[in-house]
Amino acid sequence: MIFALPWSMVEECLKGLEMTHKLGFRYPVVSYLRYEAKLPPFLDLDGMRKKS
Repeated sequence: MIFALPWSMVEECLKGLEMTHKLGFRYPVVSYLRYEAKLPPFLDLDGMRKKS
């Protein structure tokens, strides 16, 4: 997982992650790590290659 935020917000973000960890929440969320994104059909390069 990748995300960006302004440097001025890093400390606040880390404090929030520490608090959620103390409350039992973990990031990244495990079910999200299992997610496999699919491209829309017009961007599906593997599908285009198979048709050729």
